[in-house]
Amino acid sequence: MTDFGLAKRLKSSSDLTRSGQVIGTPSYMPPEQATARSGAITPASDVYSLGAILYSLLTGRPPFQSAELLETLRQVCETDPIPPSRLVQSTPRDLETIALHCLEKRPEHRFASASDLSSELQLFLDGRPILTRPVGTLERILRWSRRQPLVASLLAAVMSTVVVGTMTISYLLIQERQGRRRLEQSLYRSQVMQANLEWQAGNIGRADLILDACNLSQRNWEWRFLKQQCHVERLELSSIDARVRQITYNPRRGISLN
Repeated sequence: MTDFGLAKRLKSSSDLTRSGQVIGTPSYMPPEQATARSGAITPASDVYSLGAILYSLLTGRPPFQSAELLETLRQVCETDPIPPSRLVQSTPRDLETIALHCLEKRPEHRFASASDLSSELQLFLDGRPILTRPVGTLERILRWSRRQPLVASLLAAVMSTVVVGTMTISYLLIQERQGRRRLEQSLYRSQVMQANLEWQAGNIGRADLILDACNLSQRNWEWRFLKQQCHVERLELSSIDARVRQITYNPRRGISLN
């Protein structure tokens, strides 16, 4: 029991970590024991170790392991365990939730006692819904940020820079597109006005060329009107009064009968 980090006499003058040594198997001990914080050892610490044993039963390996002792202790204190279902796909979801709840870094986030853990396991064995809910992604990120404030701050700064940079580039692109659209509209209006002047002056060919140069996306009713005025080549007349002796066409005035 001691080797697994499970046994501690709470009401005694002796303390297993008083000498500053870490007693127990690192892969199965809670963070508060791995950091030799003797005053933080509570029944929730035993719950952690029980959860580590449950994790091993589910996956065939402890939640944290490394060839180096210090690396194992670092993982215990700073790294979240890999969900058992990623290692063994057939792991029941509720049993995984119970094991991970036992392995929470902070004691107050675990089961308060082995009795509470036992009750939850009994619900699972009876085929009834368990009371413990899985920790969401956002909550895990927040907890990781509390454990790694410096790294979290750096990541937040980088993400903020990326977001601000992306928003700035998007704003500049939008402004560029709007500026280009305004220029195209101004050019189109200028072309239409020039074509109208050429048409009124009788320069039909010149007016037609200017209209052809207009952007297709900008052409509107005024463009179609002037285009029609520049192409009145075919004219069919019927039932003309015998008194009409002359037909005159002027690009500016249209057709007149004399």
